[in-house]
This record gives sequence, structure tokens and C-alpha cells, in this order.
Amino acid sequence: MTIARVVVVCASVPLAAGCGVTRATTTTARTTTIASPCATVAGVAAWSPNGRRFAFIGDAGGQSAICVADSVGGRAEPLRNTICVARSYCFSGSPTELYWVRPEEFLYGDPTRGILLVKSGRRPLRLGPLPSKSLGRFAVDAAGDRVAYGISTGSSARGLVEVIQVPSGKLVGRLGPSQPDYSFAPTLSPDGSKVAFTGTSGHVWLALATGHRLRDLKQCAGDPLWSPRGPWIVCRRGLAGLSLMLVSLSSGRTTTIVRGIGPANGVRELWGWSPDGKHVVFVASHCACKLDVVDVRTDRVHELALAGVVTDVAWSPDSRRLLVTRGCELWLISADRGRPRRLFSCS
Repeated sequence: MTIARVVVVCASVPLAAGCGVTRATTTTARTTTIASPCATVAGVAAWSPNGRRFAFIGDAGGQSAICVADSVGGRAEPLRNTICVARSYCFSGSPTELYWVRPEEFLYGDPTRGILLVKSGRRPLRLGPLPSKSLGRFAVDAAGDRVAYGISTGSSARGLVEVIQVPSGKLVGRLGPSQPDYSFAPTLSPDGSKVAFTGTSGHVWLALATGHRLRDLKQCAGDPLWSPRGPWIVCRRGLAGLSLMLVSLSSGRTTTIVRGIGPANGVRELWGWSPDGKHVVFVASHCACKLDVVDVRTDRVHELALAGVVTDVAWSPDSRRLLVTRGCELWLISADRGRPRRLFSCS
């Protein structure tokens, strides 16, 4: 099973241009907004495990809900019994993640409600952490059995990384105040046995999910992402983290796959490794204005035709398509340089 996600953040940001990496090509975007009962994108979205549908947090008749559409962005309908009727389980606010982990089963989170296990037809189950704590992005293993998240302990420079079991919410491990560094965007290995995160100092740390065997992954400078196949991590490295590196966790060997040549032509942020393990999608340059895909086997980079500030990306399970968030818009793009199509927007 492959789990993918995209975070949708509504923002009004002017488009920028002139950024990216070399060897990039562009195509022309096609704009088509689908009229639907759930046409308003209000939070987050994710592919179904089989890639035939995707879900997002939308407005269903003035109430928030998990809405489901087919894979090409047809008519979206609210998932049964997920329309917000109880204040404590409204799917709104500032959502951090939505994972579609099993048929009709989701993991959703925001800072005020914590992480919820949502099943169609059932009342959402809160797994953790306490909603009064600050919840950042969280990660789920390939089977959807474990969740890793970062929370604040009351200081801007200190926090915890915790790993819990699904659906029990039982604590698997904690990287607590005795450890040297913390993060609010940890990632889990596909089997859920290890966790990696970027600390407040910029160091990348690697540990068992139980919290043991913490070590500094000195080859990396930020944004560690686990390969879906094999013991590899891709991360940013170099001056200001502008280059992109592959790190073998078994041998420690590193390979540069994208080499940044300055603040206006490097790697800003990583968004995801394709489920087939062949490509990594990232935002290039300091202005976050262009989306690029690199082939980890050949180091070749191509640019996806979607100008503007990209806020998150999710690979489809077949590695052929991407759900991309640009401001308040949700777009569908072919990973092989096809024309982007706007599916939903906040208008």
C-alpha cells in the first residue's frame, strides 16, 4: 500500500517567475474548475490507496466535511457521516495533514484537535496528541499502522517527537527533553521502525521509532525523506541546503542528484519521493515559484508547468500524477510534463 498526501493552504500570494534549475522544460496550463457540492477547498487532500479517488477537506453546504472525488477530479461528494455536526470534530481551522490509509479510513490532524482516525459512518477517534499542544506536520508509515508527529513543550526552541500506534494510540517511542534537538515535521521509514527529522539547529537526526539509537545524519542539512524502496534517504545538503543528496543508510555513501548554484537556483523544499522510488519532486529556488522533478537514477531534472507559490504536493500511487496545491487551488498534473488542470479552488 502506498500512502500519499498533499496539504492545501489558502493564501493570497503574488506569482513569481525566473526561478528553478537548469535543464527544465515547461508546458501550458489548462484551467477548468469543476462545479461540485464540495468545490471549495478548505484544508487538505490525499489519494486513495488504489489511486482511483482522492479526498479533500471541503465545504459541503456550509459545513466542513471530507469530500471524495474520482481520480480525474469529477463531481465530489461528502463522505458519509463526516460532515461536521459536532464542534469538537469540525474538519476546519488550520489542518496539517490528511492521509487515506485504508478503504474509507483516514488520518486527519490539526493543532486544535490533534490527530483523528476517521472512518466512514463512525465518530472520529482522537489518537493524540492533546489538542492544546502545537501539532505540526505528521507522517504515517506505508501500512498506516504508525504515526510520527512533533509537538511543542511550551518553548519555541524545545519540543517532542512522538510515535504512536494506530488505532490504539499507544505510545511507541518519544524523543524528549533529554535529547539535543527537536522537529515538527518528522518522517517515518516505510516499515515504521525508524524516524528521521530536522532539528531546530538544522541538523538531521535518525533514530529507532522507540526513541533509541539517536544519531546525527551529518550528510544532510534538512528535509529528510525516506525512499519507498530500500534503505535510502534523500535530503538537502550544502550551503543553505541548496543541493539535493541521496544517502545510503547502510553504507553512508552519498550521491548529489541536484547541485544548487546559489540562492536563486537551488533546492528550497522537498515534497515527496514517488512510490516507485524513481523520482523526487521539489520546489526550486528561494521564491518557491516552480516545481521540479528529478530522476534519481539519471539526475535529470524537468520542470512542471505550474507557476506560482506551490504549498504542497502528493504523488499518486502509480507514480504518474501529482496533486499540487497552489495557494487555494488544487491541481492535477501528469508527472511526465503533461498540462496541469485545476480541479478545485477556494473561490
